[in-house]
Amino acid sequence: MDQEMSLLFVGTVSASPTISRNTSCVALRFDDGHLWLFDCGEGTQRELLKYPHINPSLVDVIFITHLHGDHVYGLFGLLCSLSFKRKNQPIDLIGPKGLKELLDCVLPLTDMTISYPINIHELPEDDVSTLTDISNPNQSFHQLGRNDVSVMAFPLSHQIRSFAFHVELRHRSSQVNIQRAHSYGIGFGHFFDALSCGQSVRLPNGVVVLPQDVCDLVTHRLLICGDCGDGYGRGKVHDRTQLESDIQPPLSSLTISPLSAAVPSFVPKSQLNKPKQLPPIPANYPLLSASPVPNTESPPQQTEEYGVGDANDWPRLVSTLEKVDTLVHETTFANELSHLAERWGHSTSKMAGERAVQLNAKTLIITHFSKRYTETPNGLQELFEQTREAAGNIKVLPAYDGFMFPLD
Repeated sequence: MDQEMSLLFVGTVSASPTISRNTSCVALRFDDGHLWLFDCGEGTQRELLKYPHINPSLVDVIFITHLHGDHVYGLFGLLCSLSFKRKNQPIDLIGPKGLKELLDCVLPLTDMTISYPINIHELPEDDVSTLTDISNPNQSFHQLGRNDVSVMAFPLSHQIRSFAFHVELRHRSSQVNIQRAHSYGIGFGHFFDALSCGQSVRLPNGVVVLPQDVCDLVTHRLLICGDCGDGYGRGKVHDRTQLESDIQPPLSSLTISPLSAAVPSFVPKSQLNKPKQLPPIPANYPLLSASPVPNTESPPQQTEEYGVGDANDWPRLVSTLEKVDTLVHETTFANELSHLAERWGHSTSKMAGERAVQLNAKTLIITHFSKRYTETPNGLQELFEQTREAAGNIKVLPAYDGFMFPLD
């Protein structure tokens, strides 16, 4: 029996995991059990094992909204483990520029063996992409080519380039059209119930009736947003030294050495009889030393543009889509910390609620919470109340790890 199409929130906290929450990942489970992942934070593959109705080996597509660690550090382990399960089935990997370079660096340096094709598509930084355009017979993005789904990617404003993915799901409803069923001579009873559950039936006259023959076609518009601020970056100048003051140890206390002076001279035993070579590493690639060096000089007072995107990113998305059924949006900070949201290119509760209104969303699911709220009593209640106030009559749901939302 087919399963219902749904979203599973695998990780819902920002920055680093807590006892009760993992870093970012949302799984879209199709009614045939196959999975699309949106982000892959540290520990994602272990979290997926907690859910008996989820089969990690059925992951077909992985979308990376942006390359910050809490959204991508779990990718390498998952890709490696899938080699033991997938045989030759390909995976489509979609994300920002730099994704291929990241894998080209990590895979050979960790002696990772991948037994299946990985089809990588890097998104243009400033343009809206219709991803189904890459799923044609002349290219190898087979998994995106489902005939009941279309995907678009929208650039978002953040510290680095981030994306939102709009997934239009044209799937069959479990509600049988009675008149259409009657045209096949099917009334209420066993055949009717089987079709309602997504099963095909063979009538006494030998005719096979498929669920899509008698069920109405329903479209669900889903928008999953990566981390995003409000026109962050371009046109806004931030004090980089002030940003660094929140990082321990400060960047100025770490020495930077050319990588050419630190390349190991040994070769792993597993590489001795292999024809493949480690890829050349750029000579200007920096390596942070493990030992902090005392900072004896005051850091230079300078300002620079810090972030990517502009004020037109979100309006362009709204004007293109106009309406969504389900919006998944980050709510990292409460309204009173809007200065932190602006500094780090994130969203407040109010911003998430207002954006749901702009998109005429039916349901807003908030996630990517700062641990200052998840680890304190009533912390999430504050975010929820602020978001609900801004969202008006829109249904607001705070996500938690393991939360499953049906896409009916």
